[in-house]
Amino acid sequence: GNVVIVWGDEAWKINAITEFWRVILIGKSNKVYTVDVANQSSIAVDTQSWMRSDRCISNVNNDLMYFNERGIDAMKTKQYDWWLETKPLSEKVREVIENITPSKYNSNVGYYIRPINNYYFSFDANDDDIPDTHLIYNTTLNARTQFDYPGIYDYTDYINQNNETFRLFASGTQLYRMEAWFTDNTTPITAELQTKDFDFWDPAQLKTYWFVDLVGRKQV
Repeated sequence: GNVVIVWGDEAWKINAITEFWRVILIGKSNKVYTVDVANQSSIAVDTQSWMRSDRCISNVNNDLMYFNERGIDAMKTKQYDWWLETKPLSEKVREVIENITPSKYNSNVGYYIRPINNYYFSFDANDDDIPDTHLIYNTTLNARTQFDYPGIYDYTDYINQNNETFRLFASGTQLYRMEAWFTDNTTPITAELQTKDFDFWDPAQLKTYWFVDLVGRKQV
């Protein structure tokens, strides 16, 4: 009796299930559906894409980010209406993750740290079963970076007895704590500045540095 048939493409399997704006979404291999459990019915969502890898889905501010064959899409509710729309994150993001093979589509991992507005996406780019490539997208700057961390197989939050939140990721047989906050905002940063010989054409040229301004956003 408590069964909901997700109609329309019964031959395609369910890859993801999540909640978004108080609606249950079912992501299949070629469509996305909303599900009404009480009435045991489902309705196809008019999206531009479908869903893969339930582990990649994250509520990012007012959007829902998820992975499919095209890349990473952001689903959002249209203003003054109940229905949903999707759009690709960017073509540059697609170029980074286009080497994921279909057999690994449901193995990718996603994670969102709300205080710093970073969405992490870990995937296997060379088909060796190790998610050793990591894309970090900052929703505030609308920019992406790419890092080579150890193979990250999953992320999670841990809340201790003092109600402090720690963010962990699993790599191989170990757990690592992710740094989420910096406490050196008032501490001077000491750095060594180096140049190559050809910067001043003459290797014997005297190079005197009085100061240098480092301007940017601290990244986790």
